[in-house]
Amino acid sequence: ATKLWQEKIGSVVDVLCYSRSDKKGFGTVGRLSGQAPEVDGVVYLKDDRIQLGQFKKVKLTKFVDYDFIAEPV
Repeated sequence: ATKLWQEKIGSVVDVLCYSRSDKKGFGTVGRLSGQAPEVDGVVYLKDDRIQLGQFKKVKLTKFVDYDFIAEPV
C-alpha cells in the first residue's frame, strides 16, 4: 500500500481540511478521499489560513511515515 501512496507524489488532488495541526511547521491537517480515519495517514499543509471544513486543491510533495506533505495550488 505504501508504494501506491508514494506514486501519488507530484499529483494535484482535493483534500478535505478538517483540523489545525499540532505538528511543528504545519498549520492544517486534511485527508484525501481514500484516507480513512484511524487507519490511514493524513495530509499536512503548512498554510494555517485554510478554512476548515472546506476542500482545498493541493500538490502532494512528500510521503513520510504514512502521511503526505502538500502545498496549496
